[in-house]
Amino acid sequence: MKVTDLTPQEFRKFKEIIKATVHFNYTSGQAFDQLKADLGYEFNIRTIQRWLAKEKGGEQSEEVKGSCRIEQTGSEEQEVELLSDKVVTLEDALRKGGVDRDRWDVERFIVNSWEVGAKGPDGRIRTSPLWQVKVWLKAKKGWDPTEFKQILAEDLRKLAPSYRVPSHDDNPYAPVLIELSIFDAHFGKLAWAPETNQDYDLKICRSRYMKAGRDLLARTSYLNPERILYVVGNDFFHCDHKGLTTNGTPQDVDGRWQKAFRVGKDCAITLAEEASQIAPVDILIVPGNHDREKAFCLGEVLAARFHHNTNITVMNDPDVYSYYRWGKVLLGFVHGDNHGSDKKRRELPQTMATDRPKDWSETVWREWHLGHFHSELEDVWHYRKVEHVRDLAVRVLPSLSSTDAWHRQSGYCSVLAAEAHIYHKERGRWGYLVHATEA
Repeated sequence: MKVTDLTPQEFRKFKEIIKATVHFNYTSGQAFDQLKADLGYEFNIRTIQRWLAKEKGGEQSEEVKGSCRIEQTGSEEQEVELLSDKVVTLEDALRKGGVDRDRWDVERFIVNSWEVGAKGPDGRIRTSPLWQVKVWLKAKKGWDPTEFKQILAEDLRKLAPSYRVPSHDDNPYAPVLIELSIFDAHFGKLAWAPETNQDYDLKICRSRYMKAGRDLLARTSYLNPERILYVVGNDFFHCDHKGLTTNGTPQDVDGRWQKAFRVGKDCAITLAEEASQIAPVDILIVPGNHDREKAFCLGEVLAARFHHNTNITVMNDPDVYSYYRWGKVLLGFVHGDNHGSDKKRRELPQTMATDRPKDWSETVWREWHLGHFHSELEDVWHYRKVEHVRDLAVRVLPSLSSTDAWHRQSGYCSVLAAEAHIYHKERGRWGYLVHATEA
């Protein structure tokens, strides 16, 4: 039955029940639904609230003007409702309700008002506007790498500079590939010498990285290489977000991650441009366990930056396994955090054969290059060890990064170095060069 169908006597009884059972500033929809079920009447909640305001007036009217209801309707949804004479906009309601804008998005909202009567000091009824702001919220979702890629690439391509690049068509020397491998740089890492016996910060990292890259390029340029493979990644950054690795492990960091991203990005751009003056450059992004998401972002930035540079190509796939074919040479890259045991490394030949069956059948020399173990291998030669698994070599490459506090306390140490590997298109591996540095 509807309240409007009640007789005057029944309606008076209904009013007494409402005044006795409903707290003036309690606006829970569930409470009113229960009341409807108990009384067996259909009535509008807002009508009852306005009627209560007029009936009670004065002190109670002040209560309703400051009421706030926050209801969690699910793990990803929330409702915020405010009744007030001061909260009149969406932003007012979000601020008053303490809504975390980093966590919640506004799905929809309504704003309305009505007049509320209250007795003044002189006994007269005075009216004032009462505002209702109701907001439906939805939890923010994590950023979509595909959407991020489209937005970032579109914006940055508009800013990509035009390049005047040298021609590398005539090569009087052998068809040689130079692989520039500066693994595990950890831009943003912090180490303090009194604690770790080695200093390391963003400034040191930038200096070592650029010195290593330029030294290795200078020492291999006499070969007049046909192409340069510039491997960027393998924990290029020390953290993914808020001082944490991709899996949430806290790290000692030097300053803000945004600054580390900019410094690392500038180093990669500069080194790629300098390498492109020697030969066409293929940039291969290899994510690490410290920077899986941020490495992908860096790859998109580099791709947009060199959009107009025909001498530089960026390969940035989300797969943790990456491959590069050079004539009869097939190279595989994976960070190595999940390949610490002999058993796991012996699975790599099958992985390569399965992932690249055509390249596998057409190549003679096949290798995997891993990072990650720079601070866990204590033997000075261990980082250069070649583990022959059937006809495939697994190489663990060194790092320029100093030991941090956790690794120092655990007794780990490493030789600080970067390498350039040389491959002939038809005859396979020619050798490699090492750039070593002191802590």
